[in-house]
Amino acid sequence: MSATTAADNWARPLDAGATEMGQLFTNVKNRDRPGGRPSAAEMERRTSSVRAFLAHLENLNLEEVLSRPTVEKALGIFTTAASKGVQLPEDLVTTAAQLYNRLQAHKAAAALASPSSEEGDEAVTPPPTTNAPVAPGITTNNGVIKLPPLGHPSWGLNGIMHGLALSRRRDGHWTITLDPRFEGEKRNFRVIGHNGLEPGDWWPNQRLALFHGAHGHPVSGISGSSQTGAYSIVVSGRSVYHETDMDRDHGNVILYSADNSVDNRNPDQVLYTTERTRALQKSLRQRLPVRVLRSAGPGSSIHKPQVGIRYDGLYSVVSEQTVQNQHGGRYFQFRLQRRSNQPSLEDVRESPSRAQIRAYHRVYTSHLSLRPTDF
Repeated sequence: MSATTAADNWARPLDAGATEMGQLFTNVKNRDRPGGRPSAAEMERRTSSVRAFLAHLENLNLEEVLSRPTVEKALGIFTTAASKGVQLPEDLVTTAAQLYNRLQAHKAAAALASPSSEEGDEAVTPPPTTNAPVAPGITTNNGVIKLPPLGHPSWGLNGIMHGLALSRRRDGHWTITLDPRFEGEKRNFRVIGHNGLEPGDWWPNQRLALFHGAHGHPVSGISGSSQTGAYSIVVSGRSVYHETDMDRDHGNVILYSADNSVDNRNPDQVLYTTERTRALQKSLRQRLPVRVLRSAGPGSSIHKPQVGIRYDGLYSVVSEQTVQNQHGGRYFQFRLQRRSNQPSLEDVRESPSRAQIRAYHRVYTSHLSLRPTDF
């Protein structure tokens, strides 16, 4: 079912949708308790209802969504469900998390634009390490966001890190996050095909690949759902699948492992099938193209970029098989074949350029840690 069709299926109040989300969360949380397991029909009905509600929210103005606090709360609950041991359908969690993050970014941008944000209500960011102008700081539910100056050579409008900011979580740890000022520039990744990208397009990290619509998740290797198929995958040079030789990259042909393949110890059956795995199965059945990105990592593979992450073009999922991991457990392995009528991988490997590599090393150390910033 397309997002538009799903959205058309929701005609109830927003608070009713938040209630549906809460009920689904409770059903999944309690399904292993005596008397707590709902019927399969009930689970399917409620899951479809929540899917339609989330699709509806994606088409609404953010201010309209924020006008119903119950909706923001429900989105937050879905976003953190896995940390509470509640395994909701992955496409619902992904959509809810993206909506929730959009709401937080919208609130942060509104706070930055508000005159009150200059009157001491916002948290103060740490002083810079140089005499450069201090970047403004804004407070969100998750901590403080430190916004880079627009003219910064690496993090500004023309820098390789444009679209990102620094975020200090409440535990004091600094990470990178999307810059709320540029929420409108963020490209929708939910598109089958090139999505306006060209093979050889390169970014310093996976979060920027998300910002530019190449991939749909800042960490996970598969982006998509069982309804749409896989939009994209990342062949990571640092994943456990690469290190255990479960993923094999031959350039035009890739053997790609399903989620959680390394954990199974059952020689007779696959542990379980995740939503992301079902996305690849959908792409196989429908013969849909999948964007393939490769990220840097140790080893001598000629196919991965020297640093960062690169879009290498469209592949087709041509087959699926079950094989055994190092523990003897069964898992799904997909075979992907690069599509024709694209720049060759030899040409694509010219990216990143020397200038991009130099720019990368101005931001990252050799140990993949961010260098101290001057804002």
